[in-house]
Amino acid sequence: MPARAYYIPDSKRMDDLVEHRESSDRIQFLNGIWKFKYFESIYDVKE
Repeated sequence: MPARAYYIPDSKRMDDLVEHRESSDRIQFLNGIWKFKYFESIYDVKE
């Protein structure tokens, strides 16, 4: 994927957020194992 800029809303002082963004209460990392299921059509999905 191409690189892109992002924005994190500030809930603390920006000095702390820039250095320790993982401790922000406004960020959610989506790292990990994802389980995707691919379907030919939306009608193949069982609800």
